[in-house]
Amino acid sequence: MRLIFYFAIFTSSIAFSKAVTCWVCSDAVSNEECHRNGDLVTCAQGQICQNEVRVIGSRMQVTKRCKQEMACKNNRMQNKMGNSQTQCDTTRRKYVCRCCCKTDECNTNALFCVEGFAESPDETPKPEGRERLFTEVEATTLKESWHILESIEDNELGLTILHRLFNDLPSIRPRFPQFVFPEAEEIDLEYMRESPEISAFANSVAIAIATVVDLLEIPDQLIDYVTLLAGEGPLRVAFENMGPALLTTIQENLEIEKDSDILRTWAKAYGIIKNTISKTMAEKSS
Repeated sequence: MRLIFYFAIFTSSIAFSKAVTCWVCSDAVSNEECHRNGDLVTCAQGQICQNEVRVIGSRMQVTKRCKQEMACKNNRMQNKMGNSQTQCDTTRRKYVCRCCCKTDECNTNALFCVEGFAESPDETPKPEGRERLFTEVEATTLKESWHILESIEDNELGLTILHRLFNDLPSIRPRFPQFVFPEAEEIDLEYMRESPEISAFANSVAIAIATVVDLLEIPDQLIDYVTLLAGEGPLRVAFENMGPALLTTIQENLEIEKDSDILRTWAKAYGIIKNTISKTMAEKSS
C-alpha cells in the first residue's frame, strides 16, 4: 500500500509539472520583431523561458529561448558579474542582460526582470542638448549604406579600410609601432589578415564606425563618443587620417559616383569626427 501511495504522488507530480510555453526568436532587432517573426513554443519538460538582450548604442539584439532551469539561472547570475561594472547596466552604451521565468508566455516583455528597461529603442527618452548634427535623410543614408557595406565586406570592412590607409599613406605606418609591417612598399591584404594584431585593430575600427552610425541621432552621445576616441592613441591616429581611405572604400563597394549624395553625406560625417578629435586634442594641449 505504501508503495502504491508513493507511486501515486510521483505520477501526480509529473502530471502537474506542466510544460511551459515560451516565446522563441533569435537575434531580433526589437521585441516587436521577435514576436512578429518568432514563435510560441512548448518547451521540453524541465525547461523554462529565457530572454537575452544585447544592446550597443541604439542597436538591440533580442533572443528568446527554452532553457534548462538551472542553466538559465546560472546565465542570469552573469547580470551582476564583471570586473568593475555589472554586465546588465542599462545606463551604459553597451550591455547584456538575461531574464528567466517559468509560466506560460511570461517572457513576452524583453527584459521583464530589469527595472526601467525600454522595450524598444523608440521608447528610449529622446535626449535634449545639442541640435541634430544630421537631417533625418542624412542619418538614414548613413545607416543604410553602412549596413550594406557590412554585408558586402563579410566582416572585413575595417581590414579593407586599413589596407587602403596603410598603402595609400605609407608614411603613417611608423605611428603604429605595435604592428610589424613587411618591408615591401605594398602591403598585401592577406598579410594583414594573418596578423592577429592588425586584424584585431581592424575590427576595433569597424566597431567604432558602427558605433558612430548608431549614435547619429543622439548628438550629445555621438560627440562624447568621438571625444572618447580622441583619447585612444591608435584609433585616434586612424580616424585622423583615414578620410580618403574610408570614402574610397565606400565609393568602390557601393559602386557610386564621387559626387553622389551618399558620398557627400559620409564626407560630412567624417568631417565632424575629425574636427571633434582635433578640437579635443587642441583643448588637451592648451
